[in-house]
Amino acid sequence: MKATTRLVALRSPTGVGVVAATTLASAVATLDANAVKVAVPAIGRDLGASISTFQWTLTSYLLAVVALLLGSAGSRAS
Repeated sequence: MKATTRLVALRSPTGVGVVAATTLASAVATLDANAVKVAVPAIGRDLGASISTFQWTLTSYLLAVVALLLGSAGSRAS
């Protein structure tokens, strides 16, 4: 099956929707990352975790969130 590429003008209704969805997803990811950064120290104190555990946990979590966002955006674009 041959894949086709469809170009969308940014000023078209579809283009505006794509830009709006991308901007909204970016804002949600940023908000989520900030919420996690605020909560991690309290969670770490309660569980007795080290700094490196914080870093690994936060990095893995954000990587998973971004992968899910990009995966859902990619499946909608095709």
